Amino acid sequence: FKEWKRMKGIETKMVPISSIGNSEPNIKAFIQDEYNVGDLVWVYLVGDGNEIVPATGTVGWAAGGDADPVYAYTAGSDYYPDIFISRFSSRSGNAINIDKQVNRSIEYEKIP
Repeated sequence: FKEWKRMKGIETKMVPISSIGNSEPNIKAFIQDEYNVGDLVWVYLVGDGNEIVPATGTVGWAAGGDADPVYAYTAGSDYYPDIFISRFSSRSGNAINIDKQVNRSIEYEKIP
């Protein structure tokens, strides 16, 4: 996936959660730092909520539940995402599920 994005001219970085720390404050701080220093546009979280902690907060009218879009609130104090955020989710770390999602995403980008 990373190589596909690079072939399209999109600079892409893969960062293991172990180097960030698997907690909402650590993930949010990492995303915020990347946003502040560069051209961060999109974040893909890879794994279920037990593998990469989801953010909690307000998205639209819903408040207090798991809400990855909260990670995308990087500028200002509003509830409008400033970057795109997506999650490739797997069941208990099943790499086959992740591979299928990645391959489908690449195919869609190639032939929408």
